[in-house]
Amino acid sequence: MRPGNGVHAKSGLITQKKTLQSHAVGKNVSKLEFLSPEGFRLDGRRLNELRDFRCRIGDLSAMADGSAEVKMGCTQVIAYVFGPSESDGGSFPAAINAAALALIDAGIPLKDFVSGCTVGVIGAGEVLVDLNETEANAVGAELTIAVHGRTKEITCFELDSRIPVDAVYKMESTGKEACEEISTIMRNAVIDRFTHLAAKT
Repeated sequence: MRPGNGVHAKSGLITQKKTLQSHAVGKNVSKLEFLSPEGFRLDGRRLNELRDFRCRIGDLSAMADGSAEVKMGCTQVIAYVFGPSESDGGSFPAAINAAALALIDAGIPLKDFVSGCTVGVIGAGEVLVDLNETEANAVGAELTIAVHGRTKEITCFELDSRIPVDAVYKMESTGKEACEEISTIMRNAVIDRFTHLAAKT
């Protein structure tokens, strides 16, 4: 994924009724005020009714390897995927990490961001982290794991083989430690990025 071109997003603001705005200012809005007596929401939808959803795949950029556009109501997001331009293994977690940084760079509000890594078991049970291509082809089991930086919540857990539970726990623990190390590097990169931007203003 090329730096700066991972994810581009633009979003529109949904215009809400004046009644919602007037109630929302200065006090909490009751859940009941979002629904009419007939069960309709402020924008006319029922409880389980989606906003207008449209999506398009491909042909959004001649340079990107993949692209997609999603519209949900007035919110529009366009994503471009480049690469990997080079790979010696671990393309999936690398894409997770690059996408997380690109979302932050695009100004998308996030509670936290994820970091990903691969873990593999080889030989007599030794656990390897961040597998290269040769290792990935040789290990008996491979785990792709992604973890929230602050909460340590696991958001991706993809194991490609059946292995004993004890081995799974060992891979999970080792993978979480590796993701924490990657998260620290990513967080420092974010700080450097916005420190540089702030200095230019």
